[in-house]
Amino acid sequence: KDTLHDFGTIHEAETVQYDFEFTNNGKSPLIITSASGSCGCTVANYPKDPVQPGKSANMTVTFNSTGKHGTQEKAVTVHTNTLQSVHMLYIKAYIEPKK
Repeated sequence: KDTLHDFGTIHEAETVQYDFEFTNNGKSPLIITSASGSCGCTVANYPKDPVQPGKSANMTVTFNSTGKHGTQEKAVTVHTNTLQSVHMLYIKAYIEPKK
């Protein structure tokens, strides 16, 4: 449904997560073969079982802001069995440093 989520302002060392919802609009089961964050601070948890046509599911993206400051933008690369086999999800946040 969306490919970008803005967490807004968070505090350094805070871990946040967001569920990207998607629907299989195809005629065959959707298989996600992998989903990887652009750095170790971003982790994607995706359905391991095929998503049947017409069904919806979530991909949970977790971001750990430890050691990060200011504006951060991270990407998640998703590999699937669709015609456009690579899909991108993005998260961003502004991280306030510890006082």
